[in-house]
Amino acid sequence: MYYDPTLKPLKVETMEQWQSNPPQVFSTQEHQLGLAYLSGQLSLDQLENHHLQRVLKHDGTKQLFFGECKVDPTIKNSQIEKIQKQLKGNKPRTTSTEKQIWGIINR
Repeated sequence: MYYDPTLKPLKVETMEQWQSNPPQVFSTQEHQLGLAYLSGQLSLDQLENHHLQRVLKHDGTKQLFFGECKVDPTIKNSQIEKIQKQLKGNKPRTTSTEKQIWGIINR
């Protein structure tokens, strides 16, 4: 479940229920579109669902999205794992200049 605390407060009972039995938020088609975006086949503005766009912008909710995709029987886990590996490989590395700056800051 993707929760935005600025919209409304969440009851503890509801959160416990979501932990034990998370509801499916997106359809199979939205899962496919989200995975296409994450794999670089679509741009974010090509996704019509604004809630899906918001979820895919952030690493934490992106991981929840992957979890929801894994329980979708029409999506192969190998497809999800491939995209996750691809995203891990695309994370920016720390440059030597950044390392030098951190070295100065941490003195």
